[in-house]
Order: sequence, then C-alpha cells, then structure tokens
Amino acid sequence: MSDRPADPNLEALMEAYCAGDRAAFEALFAATSPRVSAVLFAMSRDRALTEDLVQVVFLKIHHARDTYLRGQPVLPWFKAIARNVYIDWYRQRRRNRLRLTAEGELPEPRADFTPMADAFDRFSDEERERLQQTIDGLPPLQREALLGLKVEGLTLKQIAAATGSTVGAVKLRAHRAYEALRAALAMRPSPSARSTESESP
Repeated sequence: MSDRPADPNLEALMEAYCAGDRAAFEALFAATSPRVSAVLFAMSRDRALTEDLVQVVFLKIHHARDTYLRGQPVLPWFKAIARNVYIDWYRQRRRNRLRLTAEGELPEPRADFTPMADAFDRFSDEERERLQQTIDGLPPLQREALLGLKVEGLTLKQIAAATGSTVGAVKLRAHRAYEALRAALAMRPSPSARSTESESP
C-alpha cells in the first residue's frame, strides 16, 4: 500500500503506455524495473537469472496491458507478475531435470524440504489432478506461501521478505493451504482434532 505515495505518476504512465505512448513505457520501465528485479532476486539469489527474468516479466506485462484497470496500483501488479514468472521458470526447470535423470534431485535449501513433485508421486493420477486444481484455486497469498515452501524450498523468512509480509502471516497462509489440500484428498482429521488445530495460532 506504500507504493502509490512513493510513485505518484506510475498509474498515469501505465495508462499512457496502454494508449501506445512508447516514451511512457520507457519511463515506467526505468521506475519499476529495480523493484521487479529485487523481487526476482529475493527468490532466485541469481543475478544473471534475475536479469533474464526481468525481460520476461515486462514482456508479459506488455501482452497483458489491455487487462490493466485504470487507476489500479501498478507496482503490486508488476510484482505479482514477477513472482508468477519465477514460479513458472522453477516448475519448468524441475520438469526438465526430472526428465534427464530418473533419480536426480534439486539441491535442497532446507533440511526439512520435500519437493512437492516428489510428494505427489505417492498419489494416483486422479488425486494429483485434484490436488493441482486445489492449488490453482487457492487464494493468491496462500498459493504463494505453499509454492514458496514446497516448490522453491524457501524458508518462511525468505518468503516474508520477498512478499513484504511477516513470518507469522506466511505461516498461517501455508497452514490454510495445507488444510485445503487435506480436504481435497478427503483426509481431514476427526472433528475434535480439527477443532483443536483451528484454535492453534
């Protein structure tokens, strides 16, 4: 919410860009690309990759510009696109790695990290499809927390830093996402256990 006062002209620049003003795009890129880059680097910790993905982000922005709503805050929208671009890149990278070797695994940045793709192996095709549909249907912040922990292997602290949230907020979002996955598999705990769990912080 602090983005708008700090950048009072971004929305006007975006509207001019959508109307075909090339100079407006150049000004918009100069003003926002450092923030987009910061989001991507917080997730990837790779300068070269960040530079490549920044270009992908602005290409996606260009293609999606007709969906921009007049007056909508620009930076939160750009940052959301940046996070989605990184997640898409990570998913593709993992799929490619899994095709190359039957037993190859990505480096695990957390000792307790179990890649979601590996965890899904224990389920049937129908169950995997149900889980994916559930993930796709999660509220954006819950999906972001889940994918950050289980796809990217980030810590709660890293996700909080990348999204401008608190560790407690990320932890709660992840917990709710896990609840949704359990419900999708019809593996929810008993009513008494569920009541106790919902009361925990």
